[in-house]
Amino acid sequence: EIFKKFPLKKDGPNLLFVFHSVTEEYERMAEYMDNVMSAIADLGFQTVVLANNSDAGSMIIRNKINEYKKPFMYITHNVSRADYAGLMRVVDVIIGNSSSGILEAPTFKLPAVNIGNREMGRLQGINVINTSYDRKAISEAIKKAISPAFKIKLKKCINPYGDGHSAKRIVDILEKTKIDSDLLVKKLTY
Repeated sequence: EIFKKFPLKKDGPNLLFVFHSVTEEYERMAEYMDNVMSAIADLGFQTVVLANNSDAGSMIIRNKINEYKKPFMYITHNVSRADYAGLMRVVDVIIGNSSSGILEAPTFKLPAVNIGNREMGRLQGINVINTSYDRKAISEAIKKAISPAFKIKLKKCINPYGDGHSAKRIVDILEKTKIDSDLLVKKLTY
């Protein structure tokens, strides 16, 4: 279904690009986007570009995406949750600074090239390759992410944010927990 909805190649590589503005980096966003979009344009891989958020600097990002648009880039402003998950399942790498590269991508064993500081400091899986806004560094990170060696490494990738079964575990614990005065009566310890 995803290959029917989006212009992707079944033999890849296919990129998913999701980049949001960073308020604190507004002054340099045009320069940064020149580097980011140049790196992606130079590689020439089929790329689905999702439009960014609307924070300060968002128009700079949109304008740079349009400035660098190539025939192998498909730009869309939004997709359904199911389509987004489908894209994450079939693309070879997610690139940008979206939290989905950190939070959801490990579940799909999907490499994530995290550019800049927006997601720095968050717990990250082994799928994440952090890079600066340097054009060459971005290009090298993408090449590493789609390499066979990195893909093999990701077979062991575990999502540090859980496996999607926490609700069942919580219900199981609550069903087994005895609700009595030991649980309900507050005891002061000071």
